[in-house]
Amino acid sequence: MPRIVLFKDSCMGGESRSFESAVANLKDHGFNDVVSALVVMDGRWELFKDSNFQGTKYTVSFQGGVADTNAYPSSRYWGGPNDEISSLRPA
Repeated sequence: MPRIVLFKDSCMGGESRSFESAVANLKDHGFNDVVSALVVMDGRWELFKDSNFQGTKYTVSFQGGVADTNAYPSSRYWGGPNDEISSLRPA
């Protein structure tokens, strides 16, 4: 089952939220435009700059991240700006 954990602070710090399915608007979970790091627990995910799966898309996976460890300690590891993810879904 796909699963991702998002963190407010870089290096997997601060408040976190775990998701196992698509989220059209992270605002509904109090996590809009605050993601600074993430860990992909399973699967492959698409992250979007805007709500409703719109805007720039970034793809992350369990076999990606720092040295293929599934950890993305900052936004530079998924190739996007900090604090600008508004929706996500399993790929």
